[in-house]
Amino acid sequence: MSARVLIVALDGADGPTLDRCTADGTLPHLARLRNRSRTIHLKAPRGSTDDAIWASFKYGVGPGEHGRYHWWQPLLSGRMGMAFLDETGREGFWNRLSAAGHRVAV
Repeated sequence: MSARVLIVALDGADGPTLDRCTADGTLPHLARLRNRSRTIHLKAPRGSTDDAIWASFKYGVGPGEHGRYHWWQPLLSGRMGMAFLDETGREGFWNRLSAAGHRVAV
């Protein structure tokens, strides 16, 4: 059997609230999933926003390589804008997995 990976990323979720709700039975399905898997709490690098985390996740590299520290930053054109506008042609890791023949759902 091949390895299976499921990543559940809850953008904007409050970690302590999720911890409490999975412990007290409010979120039983999430609690069961957490008990059978590994949970990682992420924090954005100092001076950046969660956009740095999402870009690192998507591209599989750190902020020093992808260059996104905030959703609104100086673009290559010299103007301020949404950071993803400078990322055309850059593929997420799931595209590479799919191209290699792995089944992927995003």
